[in-house]
Amino acid sequence: PQQPRFENDSATDRPLRIGYLSGDFRQHAVMRFFEPLLAAHDRGRFHITLYANVNREDEVSHRARALADAWVPTVAMTDDELADRIRADRIDIAIDLAGHSAANRLPALARRPAPVQMSYLGYPNTTGMSAVDYVITDTDLDPPGSEQWHTERLIRLDRTMHAYLPPADAPAIASAPPGAPVRFGSFNRIEKLSDTSVRAWSAALVAVPESSLTIKSPGLADEQTRRLLLDRFAAHGVAGERIRLLGRDRDEVEHLARYGEIDIALDSYPYNGTTTTCEALWMGAPVVTLQGPTRVARTTAGILRAIGLAELIATGTEQFAQIAAELARDRGRLAELRRSMRARMTASPLLDGIDLARRIEAALRRAWEARTSM
Repeated sequence: PQQPRFENDSATDRPLRIGYLSGDFRQHAVMRFFEPLLAAHDRGRFHITLYANVNREDEVSHRARALADAWVPTVAMTDDELADRIRADRIDIAIDLAGHSAANRLPALARRPAPVQMSYLGYPNTTGMSAVDYVITDTDLDPPGSEQWHTERLIRLDRTMHAYLPPADAPAIASAPPGAPVRFGSFNRIEKLSDTSVRAWSAALVAVPESSLTIKSPGLADEQTRRLLLDRFAAHGVAGERIRLLGRDRDEVEHLARYGEIDIALDSYPYNGTTTTCEALWMGAPVVTLQGPTRVARTTAGILRAIGLAELIATGTEQFAQIAAELARDRGRLAELRRSMRARMTASPLLDGIDLARRIEAALRRAWEARTSM
């Protein structure tokens, strides 16, 4: 289709007008990874507008508003009205943070309101839309060959695309009980527990006979769901008494403190954790992951490489169980990881929002230069 005409200034050396679209500018996992970038943006070189599809603003919304140059509530806008507003604001690059998740405004982007349009962060897959020009990712998540899974062109950062903001109210890391059997655990949603996950986790439990497994997910408040999950593990030789099933905690502090009840976190496959991976690590629990071919199955691997723990990445279920079992038997290594994990993360790219911002800003500038040279 013919490209619409834009009245944006085509100069490449001026401050670029960036518009982020999301329904998650509130207490939400996306903000754990967007706020560090937002806070680090060079406001002299980039004008930031947040198009907030947020029904109820909260403290996180107020922080985001303060970190941006403009805040535009969009819940009451139709897609045509939102597209018209983005054009009127002369946004140079519109960046969607929601993809096909809840409260997204992709239909507005389908109307091509900005000269350059991108996807980033909140949806680990292609939008499938010709109106979205680029997706911001990294070399770990989308290695060469990943182009086949995307309609967008890939902007591959040479560092993790994530910058994590640890919870300010996170409790101190709890010490593991001396001499107690190893405690595996996962706080990923049970919707992510594929047959491959159950098989890999069961193999780890069989390899460490005295170990236990804690699974925590909101869906486990349902008794039938609990029975069906235990049956899946039983089919792999893991008795139900070795598995503790927990539902939702009362608040975030209680949720985070629960990580003190596990020693090693087991990642889900093929849909890895992201927030749960970072939470587990911040609370001192190393995460063992199974890496797959697509972005959703490579997220935890990218996080682990960013903090220097690539040895916890498996490429098959047998290797997954072996890594988990060897770590379970090495109590000295477990204790050292628990003790040093926050310092390790703090010194890594995973907590370096400034570096992430500079690299994304350079990519945005290149994309704008490419657009104006057409």
